This record gives sequence, C-alpha cells and structure tokens, in this order.
Amino acid sequence: MNRPVLTSPIISENIRGFKAVAAMLIVLFFCTACGRTAAADSAAQILFQKAVGAGIKEAKGISFAENDFAAAWQEKVDEYTAKEYTCTAEITVDNGRELQLVLHGTKDEYFYLIHEIEVFDGEKLIQSGLVKEAVMAEWEDGNFYAESISKDGGLSVADMNFDGAGDIAIQGWVANANVPCYYWLWDEEAGQFTYAFCICNAEIDEAQKQIISHMRESAVCHSTYYYAYDEDGKLQNIGYELEDYGKLIKSIYELQNGDMKLVSEEALAPMQG
Repeated sequence: MNRPVLTSPIISENIRGFKAVAAMLIVLFFCTACGRTAAADSAAQILFQKAVGAGIKEAKGISFAENDFAAAWQEKVDEYTAKEYTCTAEITVDNGRELQLVLHGTKDEYFYLIHEIEVFDGEKLIQSGLVKEAVMAEWEDGNFYAESISKDGGLSVADMNFDGAGDIAIQGWVANANVPCYYWLWDEEAGQFTYAFCICNAEIDEAQKQIISHMRESAVCHSTYYYAYDEDGKLQNIGYELEDYGKLIKSIYELQNGDMKLVSEEALAPMQG
C-alpha cells in the first residue's frame, strides 16, 4: 500500500525565517519614518508572505518593538501558528460503563492533526497512545498523527463488531471523496481499546452483521465492499461490487473457498447528471 503524502507537521523557526522578518521590519520602519503608511502596509504584506514561505509559522518566540504594527504582525503570525487544543467525548462500553475520551490536536495551515487520544475512567487515565498505534499498524513509519478536516478528527462512536460496546473511529488522513478512518474496538477482557482496521466510508448493516464501504475508484468507477467477522473475530472482505460506467458494467465478486471470484455481471444505465 502506498501511503498518500500527508500535510507536513508544524515548521519550526529557522534562519531564513528570521532574515525575512528582519527585512520586513527594516522596510516597515523606513516607510513609517517617511510617513508612507500605505507603502509600509504593502511592503509588509509582501514580506509577510515571503516570511511564511521561508518557514516562520512558529514565530511566537520572536520579539517585536512595541508599536501598532508589531501587534498587527503578531496577530497575523498567530493565524499561521499551530493551535493546540483538546476535544472531549463520552463512550459507553461493556455493561453500560461510561468512559471519557480526550483528543489532543493541533491546527496546521489547512487541516487538524490529532496526535493523541486518551481514555479516562472518571479521573483515572486508563489508556493513551492510540493514534501512534494506528499509524504504526497501517504504515510502519511516518508522523504519529491523524489528519482531518474536522477539529474533533471526525470522531465517531459506534458498535463496529456487534458486541454491544462502543468503539472509536477518527479520520486517518484527507483523501477527497474517500474518507479513510482508523478504528479501535473495545476489548472487555483487556479493559481497553485495541486498534483493529482502517476502512473508508464505512456503514454498519446491523441486520446482516456486516460493514459496508462505498468507494470512488475514479470519475467513472465506483465500488462497494462488504466485510464480516469470521469465527475468530477477525474482519475480512467477503465480496465487492464494481460499477464501471465507462463500460456500463457492474461486476459482482464473492469470497469462495478463500478466493475472490467473479459471480455475475450486470448492465448499467449511463450516469445521470
């Protein structure tokens, strides 16, 4: 599996950043001294963009002169500085036991990065490190965070293995129409959550005890995957349907004797709209 490129983590201060800031302030003070406020604003705007491009997103530690522009500049810097925050949620596990989830995240320029999930039983911390566990299980390398367009990481709580206990899901990374999510299942015997799998656009079919994943393979090709738990409690793909609107054919595959086999094909009507 080829891992998609994730958003870079927070860029720290560097020499180029300091040079860009210094150049900006020199132009600002020169223009202000000459009474050219508009010119100063324009120059500051240009240099601010260059400074950001040079990598000064983490510029909180830089000291500025006490003047009106310094405050305005710091405000703009703060917009590009990662914001640390927490989100909380409750989850019900075995026998109605209520646990609290605390997600720790930061905001980069475009997305929210969830780098830790803590599980509390009242005041007692009973588990942490869930995000790192998921990333290592799927990729074996990389940054230990999950990436989302939502501040809470796209957190959802649902019974994914039909045992009556709540399970945890957050978005793994941003991937357009397909939304991959990491899932942790509650293990009553261990008294904690265990990382289980990553599935895109998952839906629960309570009646069939299945998990269904709808995927967009391309502009003209859509797929639906069906998952069920085997006798050992492991989730496996038991079949899928591939709708190819380029060929106007729907192909249906099923797992038979350990192999995925084509069992039927149907004609498709052209896509509408």
